[in-house]
Amino acid sequence: MRTQDNNYLSSTNNDESRHEFSDETNELMKTISSLKNQPISTLNYPNDLFANSLSVDEYLFDASAKVKILTSQVAMYLSSELRGKIFNQIDILHSAEDWDDEEDQVINQGSFKSFLSGLLLIDPEVGPGIGISYEGNLIAAWTSGKDRLTIEFLPNKHAKWVINQVIDGEEERAAGYINVARICDCLAPYQTEVWFRKSS
Repeated sequence: MRTQDNNYLSSTNNDESRHEFSDETNELMKTISSLKNQPISTLNYPNDLFANSLSVDEYLFDASAKVKILTSQVAMYLSSELRGKIFNQIDILHSAEDWDDEEDQVINQGSFKSFLSGLLLIDPEVGPGIGISYEGNLIAAWTSGKDRLTIEFLPNKHAKWVINQVIDGEEERAAGYINVARICDCLAPYQTEVWFRKSS
């Protein structure tokens, strides 16, 4: 799926503004809006284990299931390759075998919803590597040679991004804090095709 309307999302909740966009983009906007309005079931480790008599395995399985269900709501916009890569990494991040009770966090569902919204807007051919911050926020990273884009998706529909690029032999760095709705506009000056598009 490719749309030229990636800068769409100012606050288009009325029919007057939506008529400016293609049918495909309007459907995408509705999907993202629906995703943002989904209630969040917050997991609180380790209290949830004690309150619900969950084992660590059950707790992590539940955490994985919740974010996979969120993904299934927008699955029609994601390639099977991208969806499979995301699910595989979620399973690794929520693996009981490597779980550290003192440091590890499960993915915050609010952060994951911001990630999905950003992913739908970016529409990458190449999926990111993902990790989890100490606050439970999802961190997505794209790397091409020495060039790297890292985005931490926050539960409040915002994101923090950092770009490292080598230009004319010198490393340059840029960073920002943005509303996820403007992610494509904000990243556009940085030749993001090196991360998001497959090389021919």
